[in-house]
Amino acid sequence: MGQGTEKGTDLIAEALNFILTRKQTTTVLLETMAGKGSEVGGTFGEIRAIIEKVKLDEKIGEGAIGIKAISQFINHPKLRKLPFYLETPNELDGYAQEIKLLRSLYVE
Repeated sequence: MGQGTEKGTDLIAEALNFILTRKQTTTVLLETMAGKGSEVGGTFGEIRAIIEKVKLDEKIGEGAIGIKAISQFINHPKLRKLPFYLETPNELDGYAQEIKLLRSLYVE
């Protein structure tokens, strides 16, 4: 508190880098914060700053879930007509590749 957004994102990323391992089976979700304006994560830019500092990244299809499970999820009859929000730790060029991959998995 009172150290600024940049220090806050550094501390959060440092904690994530300390606890995350390739063998872990849990997924970490970063939630945007809304409220007083004193919280870190109040903007997508702040969330992105945290993600960019985390060393362990799980790109779509390269993690524990796998392409087959992702395809089954986005094509599930109860989910397939719903919009999905793509938020993955990656570089900007990688986002385009992941969007292209997901679109190729979607069955019309």
